[in-house]
Amino acid sequence: MGFLFLATRNACSDERTFVFRTVRVGTRSRMRAHRKRRRAGLRCVVVQLRETEIDVLIKRGLLKADARNDLNAVVQALYHHLDATLGS
Repeated sequence: MGFLFLATRNACSDERTFVFRTVRVGTRSRMRAHRKRRRAGLRCVVVQLRETEIDVLIKRGLLKADARNDLNAVVQALYHHLDATLGS
């Protein structure tokens, strides 16, 4: 058994809106999720952010200061930053 982060996308919008939750899953479920991401052209990566990088997201207006410890809010801010800088 392992753990899997599940993300649900807001189907009513083009914006990336994800809600993460952790569930215990077996090997088959993890592999199924991996294949589904690959078919969608996605890669699952772990990103470590420094406090100073979170401060920059706040200064640029991508993240509210009181949401700095909210995983979903930080992920959203990072997605907005990547979309703005890399273009999607």
